[in-house]
Amino acid sequence: IWKVSLQLLILVLVIQITCLVSHLESVDDSIMQRNALNLLFQSTNGMDWSLRDGWGDNARSYCSWYGVSCDVSSNVIGLSLNSNNLDGTLPPSIGNLTGLLAISLARNNLIGSIPVEILNCASLKVINVSYNALVGSIPSEISKLSRLEELNLGFNLLSGTLPQMLSDCAELQILRLTSNRIEGAIYPSLSQLTNLKELDVGVNLLSSTLPESLGKLTQLTSFLVGFNKVSGAIPES
Repeated sequence: IWKVSLQLLILVLVIQITCLVSHLESVDDSIMQRNALNLLFQSTNGMDWSLRDGWGDNARSYCSWYGVSCDVSSNVIGLSLNSNNLDGTLPPSIGNLTGLLAISLARNNLIGSIPVEILNCASLKVINVSYNALVGSIPSEISKLSRLEELNLGFNLLSGTLPQMLSDCAELQILRLTSNRIEGAIYPSLSQLTNLKELDVGVNLLSSTLPESLGKLTQLTSFLVGFNKVSGAIPES
């Protein structure tokens, strides 16, 4: 009897310790996410945002802050702050929001580069930071975002070339890079994006022949490539 009681006691203790560890990890995640949001608020002049209900109020759940969406476990899964007068840079801590599915910060006054730490948000399906003043290049290891369905970086000041690894984002359906300073070639490997429906690379500095392999993009309904230095006919699909 004593042996059985001791075994039960040990089992109960193990369960309690496991629950405690799980709780502490959850608390740590919440603190990290709250800090990431606070840093975004600070680095984009949050006090001057058009709408900022809840932001900066650490007595409230960050899931109730304007533009923030969470899952049932209080993980941030969405940030929607379009046309909200964000003025500043995107902090590297954005990469601590590892549960993000969608981030939409279009039509603001964002400057600086796209932090590579955003690649830590491996579940991302939508990135829309169009109509800002972002500089630098598209992160070269963009393929880490293998679930990405929409990438909208149009109307910024981005430079560099198209990342060749972009072709590994197999779920991509919308790619909008119009009105930047992207140069170099349109790679034949883009034809691997067989789910692509919209491809807009117009008004850049691209200078290559259109790859015939783009004809394999049978789902494509919109292809904009004007105001570049590309040559060749639009491939038939």
